[in-house]
Amino acid sequence: MEYHVYTITHKSDPNAGVYVGSTSNFSLRRNNHKCFWRKKRFYNPIYKVIDEYGGWEQFEMKTIKICSTREEALDYENKIIATYDKILNNRKARVDDYPEYNRANARQYYKKNRDVVLAKAKEKRELKKMSVDNIDDNQDRTQSVEAETI
Repeated sequence: MEYHVYTITHKSDPNAGVYVGSTSNFSLRRNNHKCFWRKKRFYNPIYKVIDEYGGWEQFEMKTIKICSTREEALDYENKIIATYDKILNNRKARVDDYPEYNRANARQYYKKNRDVVLAKAKEKRELKKMSVDNIDDNQDRTQSVEAETI
């Protein structure tokens, strides 16, 4: 199986930063990136930068190396990530290599920042509730307009 190591960069502005990734299905991964950007998944810096710099059409996603194994692709991806100054990845390629470390760090972070974590979760619930309320309001208005026209 082939693994593509790829970059996403702005077509004309190198100061926008670079995202480095790897995948076994390049076209599906490109479509996933486009979909995540459209859905405003700004938890990942690449999608926020794409939005700020004019949208997906201003960026290019290209293969920089084709590897024969997943391990080779992940190693190369980490090597490339280390060479750039402004990297837009959330994490290194081999996060699955140390799940216990991640779990321990998550617990420590939660203990130290419990109030912040809970406040963010509450804010997220409120935003979700507001968006659901807005949808319901719009549906009610649409139904009342339809009822008036009948």
